[in-house]
Amino acid sequence: MKLFLTLLLVIIATLVDAQISVSERVINYGNIGPDTSLEKEIYLVNTGTKSSLLLTNDFPRDYAAHISSKSVAPGDTVYLRWKFNPFSEGVFNDKITIWFSTMNEPLEIKIKGNVKYIDPYGNPSCPNFNERPAGHEKTFVTDFVVQEEGTKERIKGAQIRLIDRGVVAVDLSTDRNGERSAKLPIRYFYFLVEAEGYESAELYSYVNSKNHRFVFDLTPLLVPEPEVVIVEEEEIAEVIEEVPEEELMEEEEELEIAEEVKEEELVEIMPDEPFSEFDSRVYKPNNIVFLVDVSGSMNQNGRMDILKASMIELVAMMRPEDKISLVSYARNTNVLLEPTSGANKEEIISEIRALSPQGATNGERGLKQAYSTAKSSFISKGNNRVYIATDGVFRVSEVEAIEKLVTKNSRRNINLSVLGIKGTNFTKKKMAELADLGKGDFLDMEDFDKSTEGLKALVKSQSKK
Repeated sequence: MKLFLTLLLVIIATLVDAQISVSERVINYGNIGPDTSLEKEIYLVNTGTKSSLLLTNDFPRDYAAHISSKSVAPGDTVYLRWKFNPFSEGVFNDKITIWFSTMNEPLEIKIKGNVKYIDPYGNPSCPNFNERPAGHEKTFVTDFVVQEEGTKERIKGAQIRLIDRGVVAVDLSTDRNGERSAKLPIRYFYFLVEAEGYESAELYSYVNSKNHRFVFDLTPLLVPEPEVVIVEEEEIAEVIEEVPEEELMEEEEELEIAEEVKEEELVEIMPDEPFSEFDSRVYKPNNIVFLVDVSGSMNQNGRMDILKASMIELVAMMRPEDKISLVSYARNTNVLLEPTSGANKEEIISEIRALSPQGATNGERGLKQAYSTAKSSFISKGNNRVYIATDGVFRVSEVEAIEKLVTKNSRRNINLSVLGIKGTNFTKKKMAELADLGKGDFLDMEDFDKSTEGLKALVKSQSKK
């Protein structure tokens, strides 16, 4: 009996130790129409203490799937992405089984929906996480439609921007039919669609010759009705009568004198030469290290494009005396750009645009490397700072060590600021706490345009003399 209990406890401990949790176990596509996105992504977390290896994922034949990494270390996350390619219409109920080396039972994910439309041009296969076109790129016509949600009335003059790795590659305006077309290469794009009087829309999608039509439904903004105040003519007459004409004349004279004084003051304080946007007489030199989270989740919802665009805008403002470094962290930590002068803009921007999500995260190792890089190029009396860019928080097992690391370096005048890219309310709170510990600031980056301006404003405020 004792032997049986011992064996049972060992088996239970093994199962708990090697547990893999999944973000979603039921995926419901609903009614699949011409505008339904058929690409899905879930994440798998190793909550045990042993590394686990993906042995197989059993998808039905009408799915194309990719996983960000076949091995998952303790505490790490991997991302499973698939594209559903229906062959026939009707209701479906599919089951995916995923086997890991340390699990005695497979994970099961149920997928269901009702196919009411099949693309006559065929469906694109699921792109790889690191897939990028090389060499000569074939272009094809892509169609865009912008309409009002509900009424489906077409919207004229809507702005459609396509961002490619942080740079606005295409900027269009819809015609009177709410339509526009453009020739595009095969790749991922981050779409931003805006129109006056409507909420903006965004989409991160893979585009190719078979996935070439995009319809955006914009929600009208709620405009509050103006409060109407009715004033009787008798009340107006009474107010006018209360102020003697002599007093009104005296007030006008005082205003004229005040305006003359202001003009004289302006003339006196105006410098001989106007200051540039980032003038060395006003702003200290910067030693900036960007520590970028390149885990799989940063590839969702345009997060990486928002970050890249903001960093590129900042680089355009940098001066020769400023230094910029780039460190990425996921499962591994990589120094992508050693401290580089702000004069070498093309080199810096090229490295920023090449950033690519890689899978799981190791924040503590990344932060150590970022601080080491900042220390190697320390500028006396300068703004020495690590800017960590992420959509989430560190693993629980890393928190204590990271907090000690941040506190120690802030005492050495290497401060930490956090760029939160479309995080949750919980992660934003944690990011802000970490930035406060590092004697820095937390910048909430949700909106494309506001984020690009926000990062420049943040660096300027931190480097002001």
